Amino acid sequence: MSITAGSRPVSGTAPSAGPRFTKSGTQWRVVAPEAVLRNTVSDADGDKSTLTFEVWTVKADGTPDTKVKLTDDNPYGVKVSPYVASGSLASVKIDYGVLKPRTQYMFHTNAFDGSLYEPNWSPWTKFTIEPYATFPVAQSTSGIDPVAQTTVEFTRTDPDGSATVAPLSATSEPTLSDFAEDDCSKPDKQDRRVCFTLGKSTKDKAKRSKAPRPGKTRETTQTFTDASAEALAGSPTPGGNDAVDLVDWCTNAADGLDYMNRTEACLKDLGEGELWFFGSDPEKPAIGRGTFLFEQRMKTYRNKSESGSDFAEFDQQLVIIPTYIDPALKGVTMKWNVASSCSSCDVAPIQWTDDGANPTVGAHWTYDPTSDYSGRWGTVVTRWTGTGKEQIDLDWSITVSVDASNSVDATADFGSSGISAVRELAPRCDDITRGAVTPGCVFPFFKPTFTVDTNLYPAAGAYYWVMQERMPDHAGSKKWDSLLHYLGPDTTVKNPSTGAAWSSDDSRVPVHVDQAPRRPDRGQHRLRRVRPRVHPRERRIPRRRQPGHRRQQVRPAVHGLGVQRRR
Repeated sequence: MSITAGSRPVSGTAPSAGPRFTKSGTQWRVVAPEAVLRNTVSDADGDKSTLTFEVWTVKADGTPDTKVKLTDDNPYGVKVSPYVASGSLASVKIDYGVLKPRTQYMFHTNAFDGSLYEPNWSPWTKFTIEPYATFPVAQSTSGIDPVAQTTVEFTRTDPDGSATVAPLSATSEPTLSDFAEDDCSKPDKQDRRVCFTLGKSTKDKAKRSKAPRPGKTRETTQTFTDASAEALAGSPTPGGNDAVDLVDWCTNAADGLDYMNRTEACLKDLGEGELWFFGSDPEKPAIGRGTFLFEQRMKTYRNKSESGSDFAEFDQQLVIIPTYIDPALKGVTMKWNVASSCSSCDVAPIQWTDDGANPTVGAHWTYDPTSDYSGRWGTVVTRWTGTGKEQIDLDWSITVSVDASNSVDATADFGSSGISAVRELAPRCDDITRGAVTPGCVFPFFKPTFTVDTNLYPAAGAYYWVMQERMPDHAGSKKWDSLLHYLGPDTTVKNPSTGAAWSSDDSRVPVHVDQAPRRPDRGQHRLRRVRPRVHPRERRIPRRRQPGHRRQQVRPAVHGLGVQRRR
């Protein structure tokens, strides 16, 4: 009987490491936490073979230094590939943490076909585990304000029909027959009438055409100085100053646009009012005319430290600036009408002042050809005395009369706080607080952003950014305008793990990665969503909307990554 020895298997001469299996010079660059080592293997008999992979650290002179233990599966600490067909690539994956980033390694392979070993090792090849993420050293201090907000420009959804047309005087000198019946008063004893309309300024048409669509917002580039207003061909509010302006930065905002943040609104596009005084002949021109500019301010207070009140509070202000009063009118009086849907509110009488913050008896001007007319600033304080929460719809109009006929007046509508689907100017007040925080109000239409301070927390900022970029819905990304939603203490949502009502503590579990069994349709890891420790009024995190829950919206931005806050 004779025995014929088979051929020994042979390793390839070009072992490689990855991913991405690319080289820098003569060295392979591994850019993943789990390195994959591979080489071809051949057997002249056509037998399947395995490869044994042995990894060493590298000395300064480029020679092997210390053997690396890759596994506990065998006494040699080497990795062995599965059997592969002759001429194929055999590979092994090195577990995360075995090889260290920024360390140079070298490896070679040895083949085995089930009965015979390769007599020699393959050529060496070098590789380095490159950091798959590099972060700058965290700083001890930072100039980033995580809760700083950028004021946005917006367009009202319900400015009323009378605020969508140009003033009649822009194209002609109207007669009484040019006006709708609702725009004019009943006749006085001498058959005279007053007509009053509110229209958009023609000089701001170009700016208005670039404003956001109704119900949308856009971060403003203005710095709210004289210079920034002039850069937009705008002008500050005539007579405006910190002593009278409820929203101090609004005076220097460019006219023709509207602005807001979480607690303040500045309406510089409210319109121009035209007052017409007609005689008894409806086909004759008016016997007198007056023109006025209108602006509006709103301010909410998040707590007692801001308002000084034990109750939730929001204030409203109307600014009226006369630009012309005809002598035939003798004088003009305007009454600001404020309507509200509030079920539990204490509304103070409107207080009027002039440009110098001096109290005035209402908004009245006597014809005076010798000087310019001072503006009137009317402010109304509303305190919410309810419990739970309430979003309050508002509605505004102006009633005007003339001294030449104290028995006639006309009213123009300024619109409302917004259509029901948007409610951009409807403040929300609540007393849903924890600890000693007092009731307060905000504008929920404005979506605040929490900025992760990447100077102090570079790794966390990068992690949030990767999640926002890679998750299909880009949850919380300012760039993608994808909001996160906060489940408040009054939510009816259940904890899916326990079945109990969702609690504030459920919103404070840290985000982390859990090991999970591999499924055919999933990767090895799954993200378990979590929420940072934050005050329920300050930041919103959970995203999922469920029945019975009113959404509160939030948008994280990493150095621009944001998380949003409610008050």
